Amino acid sequence: MFVEDKSTNQEDLKILLPGNIKKEIPPYTPSSEAMTQIQNSLKKRIEDDIALRSNFEFSCENKNIIQEKNFQKIIQTGISILRSKGVINAEIEKTIRNNLNLTI
Repeated sequence: MFVEDKSTNQEDLKILLPGNIKKEIPPYTPSSEAMTQIQNSLKKRIEDDIALRSNFEFSCENKNIIQEKNFQKIIQTGISILRSKGVINAEIEKTIRNNLNLTI
C-alpha cells in the first residue's frame, strides 16, 4: 500500500508480508529473515521502476481484498492451502479462525 504524508505530499510504499502482529511497538514484525529480504527486494524493485510502481499503485487502490465480497471464502481457502502444505498446524489454524471469526 502507499501511505501519503499530507504535510509533504509524499507517498511511502509499505509492503506487509506474512508476519506477526502484536500489541507492542512495533506492531508488525516479518515472520522470518527470508520474508524481510523478499519485502526489501519488492520495495526496491517497485520504487525503481516507474511503470511497475504505477501498476502496483493502481492495483492497490482498485483491488482491495478487504472490500472483496468473498473475503471470508478467500481467507478460508488460503488457510486450507497453508494447512495442506504443512505451513501451519491445527493450533495455528484454530487461532487464525478465532481471530477472524471464521467457522470451520
